[in-house]
Amino acid sequence: MGELDDAARAEILLALTPDVGPVLRSRLVERFGDAASVFAATDAELQFVPGIGPKIARRILAAR
Repeated sequence: MGELDDAARAEILLALTPDVGPVLRSRLVERFGDAASVFAATDAELQFVPGIGPKIARRILAAR
């Protein structure tokens, strides 16, 4: 069985991030293009996404 590529790993990390359900994941990917780009975003950039406040932004940043 092969190793996960970076894109697949980012998708899994985002799916496992507490308080980030399917709706927020969809909004994040729509805003940033893909899960890897979500993890490259800053705290302030994340908070521009509807439903993402300081608490959830910190959780996303901690997951990367």
